Amino acid sequence: EVVQAQKSVPVFDAQDLAVFWVACAKLGYAPRGELWEVLLQDMQRMLPAFTAENLANSLWAFAKLSYTPGEELQEALLVQVRQTLPTFTPQALANILWAYATMGCNPGEKLLKALLYLTWQKSAVLSAQNLADSLWACAKMGYKPRQEPLMALLKEASRKLSDLTVQNLVHISWACEKFDHHPGEELLAALLEETAEVVQAQKSVPVFDA
Repeated sequence: EVVQAQKSVPVFDAQDLAVFWVACAKLGYAPRGELWEVLLQDMQRMLPAFTAENLANSLWAFAKLSYTPGEELQEALLVQVRQTLPTFTPQALANILWAYATMGCNPGEKLLKALLYLTWQKSAVLSAQNLADSLWACAKMGYKPRQEPLMALLKEASRKLSDLTVQNLVHISWACEKFDHHPGEELLAALLEETAEVVQAQKSVPVFDA
């Protein structure tokens, strides 16, 4: 099976390879050894053909698989991210921010600023999950957005309050603490309310003696 996969790699295009990484991540399977190296070499060779979506999906998959690209591949990925930046969709923006933060790979303040600017511009169509992930990722990487985009993202999060999960609220609150910025009365009240409900639900679960 490994030999067959290695033979088939050269006929992959950029889309195929990105889809393959995502499939591996969802299955929790990370190819290792020679096959892994062949795939990574092919990826680096095909990077100029990678779209914003391909890049975001591949990096998301790497983060899910707890894989951090080597320095050479990281730099090549950054070059392609910069070149495709204007075409990133809201989902791709959230995915790539989350991926960089999860992998512990800070792409640099200049790129983070550009990614956040686009996220801000597209905040109206970001999902509640995307908003929470983006803010969490910035805080995780030690990047504090400027006041205007930060306020806009938090305002959008408040507008989508009913869609925010407890984890989303915790991530937003944690990010705000890192930014030394009050999340706003609505978000804070929602976090306290959700936390109280979780605590109450845990208290109501019967405990049986062994």
